[in-house]
Amino acid sequence: MRHEMKGSRPQVTIIDKHDSVLPQAYPAAATRRVEREAERLGMKIVARDSVAAVRGSTVHLASGTELPYDLLVLATGPAAHALARDSSDLLVDEQGYIRVRSTMQTTEFDHVFACGDCASMDDYASEPNFPPKAGVYAVRHGPILNHNLEVMLRALLHKDKPGTLKPYRPQRGFLSLLTLGDERAIGCKAGLTFTGHWVWCLKDHIDRKWMRQVRRRNKRGRQKEDERDKRRRRKTKTQGRAGGMQTRKMNAKHLT
Repeated sequence: MRHEMKGSRPQVTIIDKHDSVLPQAYPAAATRRVEREAERLGMKIVARDSVAAVRGSTVHLASGTELPYDLLVLATGPAAHALARDSSDLLVDEQGYIRVRSTMQTTEFDHVFACGDCASMDDYASEPNFPPKAGVYAVRHGPILNHNLEVMLRALLHKDKPGTLKPYRPQRGFLSLLTLGDERAIGCKAGLTFTGHWVWCLKDHIDRKWMRQVRRRNKRGRQKEDERDKRRRRKTKTQGRAGGMQTRKMNAKHLT
């Protein structure tokens, strides 16, 4: 898209029903910097308004404003899945997210787990929007879920009481990095806000490191699967040879 628009600057409009384009969890300084960057790039921010309808190539706002567009990107944010929201068996919070304990078990069933953005932790029900629906939190559910599933499965297989389940304890803050374009980024951590090329370099380094880790895990997973396949084939061949030898012995007995 950037190549196709080379030599021209698109007119970009951001529409947000809230007072600002960043969530309340971000410091006010970060919001001001993002708004300044948007102004520098010629972008228009329409706050405290929302999209009511999209007809043809026009966006109709709740305020009655109509905006023509060539490219429309809808970023609706997290929302509870209808499967959980409409379930009569699972308890959900006011927004429709599945209520879970710190062990990621649902509040109703010990053997049903939920994690990631679909889950709402009962331990923090008194704190709105905590933990946030963000990947930095959801990705940390994985090891907890993996351990607790193994514990429960072992108990089921051996018909015994389950061992100790691990609780998930979300951190109170995290490093947030937002790309601004032109190899610049804005960062927020512990109430501090910082901007510049070096922040973009930090984000680029973290993103590339993450992708390398994913590729290595995928490669190790494929290698393990290949090793399992080889063991299965060797086992099948061994059983086949053993069965052939047994048949030959039986035939020899009948002949004698």
